[in-house]
Amino acid sequence: MGVKAAERQLSERIRDFFHAHLKTVAPAISPNDESNFAYLLARVEADRKGDWKKNTLRVNQMYFKILRDKLGQIPARDFCNPEMKDFIKGWLTELAEQDKSRSYIQHLLIFTRSAINEGMKRRLIHYNYAKEVRVPKRVKKVDQRFMTDEEIGALLLYFRNKGQRRDELILWILYACALRPGELFALRWNDWDTHDPGHLRIDEAFGKSGLDDPKTPRSDSYVYLPSGVQALLQEWRAWCGDSRPEAFIFPSKRDTPMRYDNYLKRVLKPAAEVVGLEGITHQMLRRSFSTMALDSGASPKDVQGQMRHTEARMSLYYGKVIPASVKQEVNKLVDQMTTKIEEQDKKDEQTGAKTGRKR
Repeated sequence: MGVKAAERQLSERIRDFFHAHLKTVAPAISPNDESNFAYLLARVEADRKGDWKKNTLRVNQMYFKILRDKLGQIPARDFCNPEMKDFIKGWLTELAEQDKSRSYIQHLLIFTRSAINEGMKRRLIHYNYAKEVRVPKRVKKVDQRFMTDEEIGALLLYFRNKGQRRDELILWILYACALRPGELFALRWNDWDTHDPGHLRIDEAFGKSGLDDPKTPRSDSYVYLPSGVQALLQEWRAWCGDSRPEAFIFPSKRDTPMRYDNYLKRVLKPAAEVVGLEGITHQMLRRSFSTMALDSGASPKDVQGQMRHTEARMSLYYGKVIPASVKQEVNKLVDQMTTKIEEQDKKDEQTGAKTGRKR
């Protein structure tokens, strides 16, 4: 058989195949007891989890478990009923009354919609009533608290006077570099080049699921390390005992990354309470950097550049190039904080001297 004859025969077979198999529309899948919400949710999870990082996977699995426990046994066909809209809305309202956050409720709603969409693809459900449901307005308020420069200065001075050089350095980096706690405790010595000490590389984050990539692609970058903090880091490097490139800068006793929730509970909160600060969190330090930098006249672009936010309009700095304006603003904040600490230290010395004379 010649080439052209073979091509014609192949073409005819392809035509006959499509004519035989696609001549009529496939019948809709009949709902059955196995096609419940848990089944649809499992299809969503299987489709998406390959794109999730370890820490994201852990959090999303929590949401999926909540949805399975609440909606899992409901047959898919029941989601065709308009009453399902009221049922979902009522459940989310209950969660809001339990002081759940907007993000928590929003994630549950998003995955609920996705599972119902999966049912629509399989022609088990004709309409997604969850699209008409909104997150309740009265939800737990987002914590927007921050610390003043006096409060941060008092905490830094406390660590200094106690000889806790590691904790003073950790507080400086959390504040001046605006790091997330998981990024801080994943830092290794090879993330800081002493030949270019003004740059600190952020390429890992430590969470409850272990080491992972930073929170967003934009977070995988460099931050500016002020000269005063560089000196403290150099001192810590000489004193810490293990400055191998692959070693963690702030390791646990087992030479693993320190768990930031343990550090908050065992070190940061007790110290804060001593100086009169209640309810301190790691996020308060990051918000404090943003608030005080803007109050000091820094441009939003410079603040967002150091904080490495993901919004397109804010993500103006990429790679290792840190603009001079960012360095200037961070140095200004550090200088202000250093002045506050020195002033407070002098006041404490004067108070101590007066007390000694009275005795």
